[in-house]
Amino acid sequence: MKLRLGSTMKEIVLQHFFEGHTTAKELSDDLEGTRQALEPAGFRSSANYRVVPMSHEFTVEAAHVARLVDAVASGALSLELLGDLLFCMEASDRFRWDTDTADGERVAEAVFWLGTPEVNYPLNARVLSKIRHYLIAGENTLESTDLAEDI
Repeated sequence: MKLRLGSTMKEIVLQHFFEGHTTAKELSDDLEGTRQALEPAGFRSSANYRVVPMSHEFTVEAAHVARLVDAVASGALSLELLGDLLFCMEASDRFRWDTDTADGERVAEAVFWLGTPEVNYPLNARVLSKIRHYLIAGENTLESTDLAEDI
């Protein structure tokens, strides 16, 4: 990975992407360089990311996370940047989802699967499609066979 030092993710750009006001390319460009140094695989530290927080809270819905899956599936957002984005989103106190609701529970599950593929499912086209289906329909079709890298 080539780091572009000095760049800073703006949380408002992510909100605008979720709302359909920003493209996946614009989101990807905003994320480039957010991580300031390489880290060991599977380990992240919030001290290593530069983020401009929003001045307000934003409720993340399952349809919003599905937009991220679509951006990855289309190639507009890399898996590496998706991981950075999800880490920053989880570390933020501005992005919220209520796990006591069905929609919020789907957000939490999908963010976990997408943000930690090294301990969950490999993020190949089949798994991404199943995660998207779960986000939209609420039906979890992931199986133990999806854990295999060569699907």
